[in-house]
Amino acid sequence: FAIAFVIGLCLIPYGGWWLLAVGVASVLCGYAYTAGPYPLAYVGLGDVFVMVFFGVVAVFCTFYVQTGYIGLEVLLASTAIGGLSTNLLVINNLRDIDTDKVANKRTLAVRLGRGFSIWEYRFFVAWAFVSTLGMAFEMQDSWVQLSLLTFPLGLMLSLNVAKVSSGTEFNGLLAKTA
Repeated sequence: FAIAFVIGLCLIPYGGWWLLAVGVASVLCGYAYTAGPYPLAYVGLGDVFVMVFFGVVAVFCTFYVQTGYIGLEVLLASTAIGGLSTNLLVINNLRDIDTDKVANKRTLAVRLGRGFSIWEYRFFVAWAFVSTLGMAFEMQDSWVQLSLLTFPLGLMLSLNVAKVSSGTEFNGLLAKTA
């Protein structure tokens, strides 16, 4: 956290002092993710915080510091990246659902069940492709559409997420999701 925070301080002259607040919030939420009296990952908020901090905050801040503006395409990109990052957590939580129940780790998979997590995974994969089309339209840039070449992989993963049951299969799905 300290190294990342110090590196982030170097960006303040380019992006502004508001980045200090983002950095402090990021460090505090990173700590609160698994530590403190109310660990976010253990009460079903892990998915939300991964979406927000690995997607929206990371992409918005990076883009803004480099360009000085924010547009619809940044919102689309940030939610696509956040969703795909969240899917890594979804697979991990699906794999660990039984042991998390025993350990009283109340992830969304534990709270809302396997079926919810499968549809959450599928939604985020689909959203990545929908947002890519939105970005291509918004930016009038066909290069953005190159990422659509991964559609067959996304479709295969979305179909297979409901079929995996062993730790080894989940680990393979986790690697392919990444």
